Amino acid sequence: MAGQVFEVDQAALDAMDVLERVTEADGYRRVSIAVERVDGESRSALSVQAYVKAPEHFRAADVNAGPLREYTMAHAGIYRSRASAG
Repeated sequence: MAGQVFEVDQAALDAMDVLERVTEADGYRRVSIAVERVDGESRSALSVQAYVKAPEHFRAADVNAGPLREYTMAHAGIYRSRASAG
């Protein structure tokens, strides 16, 4: 899999927690995961934060695409918040 890692300050992390609804029972959870940074021939391990959904809260009807090998801007373009979907 491929992805992007961003360094953010606490205010941005707090805003992402709101977006991902981490305080809601069926929201995402922020967890630490290990990833490998690849820069040409150089590789290094990083510990990063990722948002994951508990399997019991996964609803196939809510899936627009996926599972994905890489999240792209095209995928971001089909995102719809629950507020705008209702």
